[in-house]
Amino acid sequence: RVGDVGDVVFPTGAIVEEDRDELRIYYGAADSTIAVATARLSDVIDYILSNPEQHY
Repeated sequence: RVGDVGDVVFPTGAIVEEDRDELRIYYGAADSTIAVATARLSDVIDYILSNPEQHY
């Protein structure tokens, strides 16, 4: 949560496995580690479609 830019993830790659309803997002952590976040693809799509665009 703390770094040059707080509360931001910089993804470096993503894999969609539709048959497993899975989204995997790969990202760098602290310039020394690679991490992966997983989510159900259907949950991500539902969230995107049900939330209006926000401007900050």
